[in-house]
Amino acid sequence: MGLPMGVLRGVAKNECEVSFEHALNPTALNGDMPVKFVSDELFEHVFQTPAGEIGLLAEIQILETTLWLKDIAVYPTQVDQIRIGTREARNCLNQIMEWARTQGFQKLRITGERMSGASKGRKVEIKRVLK
Repeated sequence: MGLPMGVLRGVAKNECEVSFEHALNPTALNGDMPVKFVSDELFEHVFQTPAGEIGLLAEIQILETTLWLKDIAVYPTQVDQIRIGTREARNCLNQIMEWARTQGFQKLRITGERMSGASKGRKVEIKRVLK
């Protein structure tokens, strides 16, 4: 069973095929690392999942060795609503963690607020130690 995702400000935790669309403030790089996290800029990325495209938009804050994706918005890019499973969510999170790890971050923090679904208004926070 998937999770409904209307317009959602919350957290992405997923592992999926990745199709990169660079940030509003370009963070795209050539080569193996398609994302460069820069403090006080916006991170935007589109992930391809079996259910369709999932977009992420967040403010980037860097606190020493912690990458903080603040006020994250998770949304479908091609339809009004999309259902993704835990596996897809976890795959996307894993990809973000890998990009952060590659850039030398030791911790990842993702925060937001759920804007739709059963837990509307719920504050969301994910913290991961990057090994």
